[in-house]
Amino acid sequence: MNEWISVKNDKPSDLQEVNVTFVNHYPEPYYSSVKGKPFTGACVYYKGDWFWYSSITRDVLAEYGRYDSEKVDSDIEITHWMPLPEPPEEG
Repeated sequence: MNEWISVKNDKPSDLQEVNVTFVNHYPEPYYSSVKGKPFTGACVYYKGDWFWYSSITRDVLAEYGRYDSEKVDSDIEITHWMPLPEPPEEG
């Protein structure tokens, strides 16, 4: 079973798709109820930056080296990560 890894201890490999725990320290006023609360999501780590996962994030980063629309905002702190689980076997 995978365990959460603190970003203080280690980072994923470039272009690795991972689950993350994140905290929004400065949400928009209409999202004030989420301030400082941990949430989980999926990201891709690339050259020291985090990008929200989508079906094309890794491909765009690999080809162009940037994907500004999916870059994680500086108000959001990624605190932990873990590799994505393997998909279930068919049958």
